[in-house]
Order: sequence, then structure tokens, then C-alpha cells
Amino acid sequence: MNFKVTFLMPTHNDEETITDSINSLYQQDYDNWELIIINDGGRDLKDLLKQFLSDKRIKLIQNSQNRGQLKALESSLPYIEGNLITLFHSDDLLVPNSLKRLVSYFENSNIDGIFADLITIDEKGKITGRLKTINKLSPFVEIDIILRNAQGGVLNDLFFVTKQYFFASVVPNYIQNDLYYWLSFDKPFKIPYLIKVKPWYKYRIHQKNYIHSDIGKFILLKDRLYIIYNLAQKYFIPLENFQSLFWRVLYKIPFMKDIYSYTFRPLFFKRKPKFDTKHYDYLYKKYKTIVYLLYKNNIPQYLNYIDIWFINCKNNIRFNINNLSQFDIPDNDIDMFRMIQDNNSNMQKVLLELSNQGITTFIVNNRNDYKKMKYFIRHSFLPLNVIYEN
Repeated sequence: MNFKVTFLMPTHNDEETITDSINSLYQQDYDNWELIIINDGGRDLKDLLKQFLSDKRIKLIQNSQNRGQLKALESSLPYIEGNLITLFHSDDLLVPNSLKRLVSYFENSNIDGIFADLITIDEKGKITGRLKTINKLSPFVEIDIILRNAQGGVLNDLFFVTKQYFFASVVPNYIQNDLYYWLSFDKPFKIPYLIKVKPWYKYRIHQKNYIHSDIGKFILLKDRLYIIYNLAQKYFIPLENFQSLFWRVLYKIPFMKDIYSYTFRPLFFKRKPKFDTKHYDYLYKKYKTIVYLLYKNNIPQYLNYIDIWFINCKNNIRFNINNLSQFDIPDNDIDMFRMIQDNNSNMQKVLLELSNQGITTFIVNNRNDYKKMKYFIRHSFLPLNVIYEN
């Protein structure tokens, strides 16, 4: 086996678990690997990891500020040397003696990557269960996402892929745009060649999980809404509530989980994007459902402007904007979260203003402004459009 496996480990103040995580890598039956640890603005790790840093296979990157997991991963890209690349969280563990088996799937094969169910563990590392995933990506997976309201159950984000697929898909889709690593809105959807294998990863569930934090919910909401808003432009699903309930119930039947990907045949129609009152009413219902699933009845006040926007968006106002340099738009989720929840920030003032006016489309005549506006929309929680007119 000549494959070198790169493990990417973003971390932020996980001193209690990171050494156990690294030790689980030493318990593998395959030695041709490298571990790139990205300390994302956390406390210094050099003393804690001294015993590991003498191993030339392990690199430690120190980022000066906490900018989030994806920005941490992006900073690791120039250092990657492996043929196979995977994500490894600093509070999780690898199943002992699994790596040789995982690498073998890529031998004499043209697969893009592998995936598996996750073995769940508690704070002490005790196995508590399993997070199931589908058995394969079906041609109807985008419809599946809509019916699930972009919740879990498709594929987890723990990619284990070839270097070619990593830079062609994982980087632009997941690391740079925070989408599913196999899903892109910039080009027609093409099912990657991913195969499901026996689990190799122990996922720790505890109160410090990202999903339990305010910033974690902020990111999940942003991503789920963005995915739903985009897919809703492409597809119409008749009797959606009925279909959603039917397939959810079916998926809960134990033996059906194993054949779900092969039997999932929803009723849907492709359509051209149409931004009218009916469409925005549909998106508002989706927004309310996704928000409730994340927050229940504890919805943050900084999201109040969204209800206002959906009331006024029927005005369908197009707005020309010529210079975005005056707006300080952060380039990472953490700074964006801080700004968007600050009622006195320019970000909140801009969002409230466009909500009051019911602006739905921005028109820009500068390429840099277009990119900046796309990023702004990505973090606005609103189904806004931007058009570049030269």
C-alpha cells in the first residue's frame, strides 16, 4: 500500500480529549499517515503535545485567532501531502486497527471516497450507540434533503476521500462554502462514487458539542436555510408534508434503513426559479420549521428581522448597490455571529433596513462587490438574490 493518509484535526481548547484522539491514531495497523493539527486560536498546545511533536508525521499549525473550523481547515491546505484525506475531530476517537482496511478500499479502484455510520461514545469514551447514515447517495438525494428539512440522516461531514476529490469538491463545497462536501450549487449535481464501509470513527456526544452552542446553532441554521432556499428553486414536491411523513416513518423501520436508498422514489417536478408570493410563502414555512427544530421556543431575538422581511418581501424590490467597501463584512462564521447578534452593528442595521423595505434582489456592477454580496447573502438567513450587471 503506497497511499499516504492525511488526517486534518482542527481544535480549539480541547486539551481534555486531544491526546486520547492522537493516541487512537497510534493504535492503527497502518503507519503511512500524517496528522495536521490546526490550533484555531486556542490555548497553547506545544507543552501538552510535546511527546507527539517529535514525530515528523505530526504538524502543528497555530492560528492567531478563533475563526471557526472551516477557516482552520482552509489554513491547513498548503501542508497536505497525503493521497487520501480525512477529517478527525480532536474530541473523537478512531476504532483501533481500522486504517489498513480503509486504505484497501482505494486499491485498484476508482472510488472518490468512503463513508460509514458513526459509533457514538459519551464523555468517558463508552460506546452508547450508532448514528446511522444512508447506504448510498441516490439520484433523488436533493429531494430527500428537502423532505428532511436539511436535517441529519444523509451523510455526515467526516469525509475520507482521494486528494483529487478533496480539492475538486470538499474544498469548494464544504470548506469554502459550508455545504455538504458532495453537494454543489455552482454546477449540476453529480453523484460522487462513495461507498459505505464498516464504521471506523467514534463520535463523542457531550454538552460541549458544537450543536449545543449558540454559534453552532447559528451555523447550522445558516447552512440549512441556504441549502433549502437553493433546492426549492429547482424542485416542486406535491403533497410534500405527506411525502415527508411517509418516508420518515418508513426510515424508522429497522430493516427499511438498510434498503432506504434503493427504495426512495419521491414524486417531484423540476422547475425554473420563480420568485413570487406563493414561493416566498413556501420558504417562510420552511424557515419556521427549521428554526423550530433547532431552537424549539427559544428563538434568538436577533432573528426577528426575518419575519419582517417575509412580510414585506412581496414588494419584490430590486436595489442597485454600487459600493460595498463601506460595509465591514467578516470573512468567518464566528465574527459574523458576533456582528449579527449585535443590535448596534452595521450588519444588523443593514438587515433590518432591507427587511423593512422588502428588498429581494441586489444589483451590483463590480465583480468584487458581487462576491462580497454573495457571502453576505450566505449569512443573512434570507433567500436574497444578487445580479451582476456590467
